[in-house]
Amino acid sequence: MHARQLVAVSPKFLSFVAIAIFAVITFGSTASANDAVLKAGLTKMLEVGWSVTPTARAAADAQYIELQATSAGDVRLLTASSLVLLQQRRYEEAGKRLDELLAVDDDNILALRAKTWLATTMKSYGSAIVTAEKLRAALPKETTQDAAAEAMAQDQIAFLGRLCGYLAGPAGDSIDQNERKQLERTVLIGLSDARKEVFEQARDGVTQKFFEMTDTKVDEEKKNVETRKTEADQTLQDVETARREIESRANDLESNATRVQKEWNDEIVAIEKLDQPLVAELARLQARKDIVRNDLASYQIQIDNLSARAARERDPVIRSQLRNDIDQLAFLANRLAGDVALINRQGQAVEGQRAVLAQRTARAQANFGGQLENMNKELVALGKKEKRVGVEEKKARRPVTGSSTKTIALSTQVTSLSTYDKFPLEQARQRLLNELK
Repeated sequence: MHARQLVAVSPKFLSFVAIAIFAVITFGSTASANDAVLKAGLTKMLEVGWSVTPTARAAADAQYIELQATSAGDVRLLTASSLVLLQQRRYEEAGKRLDELLAVDDDNILALRAKTWLATTMKSYGSAIVTAEKLRAALPKETTQDAAAEAMAQDQIAFLGRLCGYLAGPAGDSIDQNERKQLERTVLIGLSDARKEVFEQARDGVTQKFFEMTDTKVDEEKKNVETRKTEADQTLQDVETARREIESRANDLESNATRVQKEWNDEIVAIEKLDQPLVAELARLQARKDIVRNDLASYQIQIDNLSARAARERDPVIRSQLRNDIDQLAFLANRLAGDVALINRQGQAVEGQRAVLAQRTARAQANFGGQLENMNKELVALGKKEKRVGVEEKKARRPVTGSSTKTIALSTQVTSLSTYDKFPLEQARQRLLNELK
């Protein structure tokens, strides 16, 4: 039996060990606390930032800056931020964040798929092919032991199949097909028959959908062409009918205007004929009145002279004779004054007849002039209608195309990657949230 050998341990060494143990315990406790804070912060980011509103963007950015201060470079932080940026359609920023994630974890399957999808969406097909090859290289080998892992791998293979189908069909005119074929060979190398079937079904599904949508678009365009040809033919017929109606109506208006103008002229001539003797009669009456007034003025002068002599005369006999002469002149003057009054009445009667003719002239102006004005307005309206008809004819004679709002939307849909493959943002978000619990 061997004697036990005891090793002497100094108090200083025991103190060092105690400090080391305390440091390990404290560090572990601090790390655990920091991890809990990070998980809570990431959960909050995935909740408040899962929208495209300005408020959601600001909240997500603030949360990222706060978490980056203590967890810069953390894969979970970069993953959560990338998903949020993709959800908010901030694709340029999302691409940079995915690059940061791949710099830390270069075979991160989620990041590689997201980078491939984003590059394809942004039509950077060369970059998409390079990243797709990296995604293929990062996939685990086929296993029957882990169903979840194999399902994940087959999901990525299906994505690569849809990508190749998209590059062959919808994006076929924008990419070198030799590069696309090389990508297919790269993906298929080493795949089992089961995985090959997943790839080919996904690829062929995109091709089939592309052909179906293209056929739908072509059929819609043909339908539009036929419809527009029919509409154009009908429009040209309507234009011809409208022009005949415009020409017929314009001819009628011009004929009516000529007739109305003649009737107006005839009315004016008739009025003038009736007015001419009245004007002559007024002139005659005015001349007669001037003569009578001159005689009346002469008598008045004589009366004034005799009245003055009578006022100076002393002899009663002579003064009596002068007054008799004055009375005789006054009698004659009164008769002339009566003649003037009669002439005035006759003139007023003639003026009354002329006033009636003036009213007749005004009625003719209102009647015939109003008719001509209305006809001129209608002719102007017909001229405007003729211009509109010309515009319609010009449109109808344009080359017919099958483009429409619907076909444009179909064209956009046919060439969009999201039509054939939608990035599984919701699933990735939920998976990350489950990991953070």
